[in-house]
Amino acid sequence: MSRSGKVNLACAAMVLTSLLVAVVLYPHLPDPVPTHWDLRGQPNGFTPKPWGAFVSSLEIGGLLLLMLIIPRISP
Repeated sequence: MSRSGKVNLACAAMVLTSLLVAVVLYPHLPDPVPTHWDLRGQPNGFTPKPWGAFVSSLEIGGLLLLMLIIPRISP
């Protein structure tokens, strides 16, 4: 396996790990999930539980796919 293949596999493993952590911790999260805090550390922004738990994993996965696709379509 080439070095880039190993890197891609490691990145995919990290995405799957983040999804697994979100699934395991999902029952313990509050609804809504705090997503923004003020300077005193008080939450002042909230997201519904499904989005709050999985949006980071979806963003990481989307960025990985983008990084895999860009070299193939780049002129």
